[in-house]
Amino acid sequence: MLTNAGWSSVADQQYPSLAVLVNGNVYDGAGGVGVEVLGRKGFAMNMPAEFLNDVAAGRALDVYLGDQVVDSLSLTGSADGVSALRRCIVGVRREHEAAERERRRFEGLPRDPFAPKHTGN
Repeated sequence: MLTNAGWSSVADQQYPSLAVLVNGNVYDGAGGVGVEVLGRKGFAMNMPAEFLNDVAAGRALDVYLGDQVVDSLSLTGSADGVSALRRCIVGVRREHEAAERERRRFEGLPRDPFAPKHTGN
């Protein structure tokens, strides 16, 4: 997702000619969809897993709407950012896996054996 205070994109509108160029690779797929976050408008796009590798290795990220460059961003420091993101993802996965193990551990037990039982009267 990318937003810009000066953009007037429309939330949920499709932008099929939207593309991102980073590290020599073009990411366009089905284009993008308009978003609005905290009053800032922009777009969101689905990206393949290798996109993060390109962001980490790239120097700039250029956004195109058709043939027109609509934004150009420096990727200085992005390798550190991508590394931090990946560590965060690993931590969240571990927490979810631990919670699932804990849930399975107790799945055969009643949730609250001390809760009043309703007899239907």
